[in-house]
Amino acid sequence: MTDASGEEVAFDAFWSDEDRANKELWLKKESAWIKNLKEKIDKGEF
Repeated sequence: MTDASGEEVAFDAFWSDEDRANKELWLKKESAWIKNLKEKIDKGEF
């Protein structure tokens, strides 16, 4: 991704600290949900 001047920047540079914390929390919840779903599939519950 590039900024207005055409410089290459990391995507995370656009996240505020609060947004970054929220993203981390969302990713943790999402990965826990996926792990739980995978366990249910492995047990044949889904």
